[in-house]
Amino acid sequence: MGWIVIKKTQIVSNAINRNTKEVQKLQNLIETMKKKLNLIKNIETNLKNAEKELELITKTRKNLEELFK
Repeated sequence: MGWIVIKKTQIVSNAINRNTKEVQKLQNLIETMKKKLNLIKNIETNLKNAEKELELITKTRKNLEELFK
């Protein structure tokens, strides 16, 4: 009878260990995704800034063209 309890305890313990490992993998994946999301946000910010700079350059070029006509 005691052997059955020990065996069932081992089965449950093994299942808990597997689940713990899976949870850790998922937590690592979540952290990786957070980092990638931050990179994407930074890229979006950089693109917006570059767009504003391009607009300024275009306006400056047009102004210079008008000036030297």
